[in-house]
Amino acid sequence: DKRLRHLQETKVEAQRELEALEQALKADTDVLSQQQARDLILAAEALKARLKTDELAAIEHAVQQLKIHSDAFAALRMNRHIDHALKGTKLEDWSNSN
Repeated sequence: DKRLRHLQETKVEAQRELEALEQALKADTDVLSQQQARDLILAAEALKARLKTDELAAIEHAVQQLKIHSDAFAALRMNRHIDHALKGTKLEDWSNSN
C-alpha cells in the first residue's frame, strides 16, 4: 500500500532527524537561549509522540514544527563554527595576494 509505505518512510526520516538533533544538542546546546532550548525540546517531544501514531498528517506537521526550531539551531551552530574557524584571521589574509 502506497500510503503505508509513505508513512513508514516519513517515520524513518523523522527518527533520523531526531537522532541528529540529539547529537547536535549534546555538542552545542549552549548556543541556545533557555527559551530556544525549551521550544526545540518541546517540538522534538511532540514529534516523538506523533511517531507513536499512524497519523501521517500529524507526523508531517510535527516535523515541520520541529524544522522551524532546528533550522534556527543549525544556523546558530554554523555561525559558531565559522567564527571559530575565522578567529585570528584578518581581512588581509583573505585578499588576493597576486
